[in-house]
Amino acid sequence: MEQKKVVITGVSRGIGRAIGEKLLEMGWKVIGVSSSPSPLTTFQIDLKNRREIEKIASQIGEVDALVNNAGVGYFGQLENLSLNQIEEMVKVNLLAPLLLTRLLLPGIKKRGGIILNIGSTSGEEPARLGSVYGATKGGLHHFGESLFQEVRKEGVKVVTIIPDLTKTPFYRNTFFEPSPMEGYHLQPEDIAQIVEMVFTLPFGVVPTKIVVKPQFFGIEKRKRRK
Repeated sequence: MEQKKVVITGVSRGIGRAIGEKLLEMGWKVIGVSSSPSPLTTFQIDLKNRREIEKIASQIGEVDALVNNAGVGYFGQLENLSLNQIEEMVKVNLLAPLLLTRLLLPGIKKRGGIILNIGSTSGEEPARLGSVYGATKGGLHHFGESLFQEVRKEGVKVVTIIPDLTKTPFYRNTFFEPSPMEGYHLQPEDIAQIVEMVFTLPFGVVPTKIVVKPQFFGIEKRKRRK
């Protein structure tokens, strides 16, 4: 039997890395896409660059699954965000998943595969000091729901996992971070475990949106790194 292939963006760290490691354990061939080198990175590219996305998609060919995980966030009053920061969030969080899904979709449809998006609770509810980030994630959530209506007849599953505060390097660009206390944040491995569940569900079962939250809520001001 041919080994199933999955493309994962943002695979070098955090949730993407945990998902990659989990799918490797499950016997999948992982094609990792990231802006940073790592043991799981197959293609090191800039996801803000459309030409680079088109180039790797042509090299990848047909796959069984795509995990749109890469993301970036800058937080603060809108007027305090730079235009470059706004553009980066829109391109990485929303445009790149749309483009990569469009390019890989024909092969995924042939194989009755899976498209899995990693969203954020910021895209489900008003995000104070996160209006742009929340807008990009909300757009990704809506894209997933709408795309499923297009491709469900071909047997393609489209699932969006929506995590709340997760302990990852994502918060290096923010002024806050999850509380380190147990139960106040999710771990990347928690999300990977849910991905495993999605990838092993029987045919015909599609949880289009899965919201995941820690038991308790707590954030704190991020400590300055020396």
